[in-house]
Amino acid sequence: MIYDYIQSDYRWASHPYAGENMAVAGCGPTSVADVTGKLPPDVADYITSIGGASYGSGTYWSAIIPACEKFGFDGIQMNTYDLYGQSDTNVEKNWLKEMKTGKYYGILLMGAGYFCRTGHFIAIKQVDDNNRAYALDVAYSPRSGWHDWSVYQGMVKVFYLVENKDAKKGDHYTFKTQQIKYGDKGLDVFRLQIILRARGYFTGKPNSKFSKALENALKKWQARAGINVDGICGPISWATLLGLGQQNGSWIVEECKLGDAGNKSVYLMQEFLKGLPANYYRGQLDWSFGPQTEKALFAFKEVANANGAKLKLNGVFDKETAKYMLG
Repeated sequence: MIYDYIQSDYRWASHPYAGENMAVAGCGPTSVADVTGKLPPDVADYITSIGGASYGSGTYWSAIIPACEKFGFDGIQMNTYDLYGQSDTNVEKNWLKEMKTGKYYGILLMGAGYFCRTGHFIAIKQVDDNNRAYALDVAYSPRSGWHDWSVYQGMVKVFYLVENKDAKKGDHYTFKTQQIKYGDKGLDVFRLQIILRARGYFTGKPNSKFSKALENALKKWQARAGINVDGICGPISWATLLGLGQQNGSWIVEECKLGDAGNKSVYLMQEFLKGLPANYYRGQLDWSFGPQTEKALFAFKEVANANGAKLKLNGVFDKETAKYMLG
């Protein structure tokens, strides 16, 4: 799972770092937090403890990978010399090749260009086969999203790879989403209706049609989530809504069962069990796979099998059940 933290978030904006505060100097630890899931101030405190930052210099290049490893993620700093202004280097080519495998997240130290005027760390969620890279700009979220590699090329000082643990999961289901807006129809609209219905933003019956009511519900959620309020469910909205890890452009849904907790796949399953018209799950969306969630899942499977599905009648949210439920 990759996160989308902002260094100026009110929860830690004033947290001391590098002789200033996170809002001013915290792009390094916040980028590490994006790929590890740890809170930015916790990463900042660790980097400070190992002498990895200073006033006027911010985060040292060499502090990024030790910080990732501190929180359980292997990583590689691919160059120790500044590559700003250089294109098509072996380091760049190898970084792009490895990112396309889906086995890694990326961190880039950018020089002057689209992302900054001097120096700035950003996280990279993935690189697709068309050489587009999805950036998470920890300083300014409107710059986050897909950009052609030409936006980055020649502007990168240092390349990093950090293991994507979701890519190592065992049995899992993957699915893709498309940008949707008012007037659209289809499975992605249905998914959005279910999720917003479970969260209390959409009160209509799921029908796979993107209505004005759904657009208004999405705008309310976007405002609450602190992202661009445009009523369009695009890459940033999907990433924030789902919170799942990705592999080769697909969202990863992990197998889960009774006792699992803190797993976004559990949360997504609860949303569907709650948001479907049958309202199988009436508990809280709490990330915890407890007895109430197991009972609701079992009831969902019984109804599914009565309608021709061939799901295992147990309380496990396995690959086949996820495929039937999520489409």
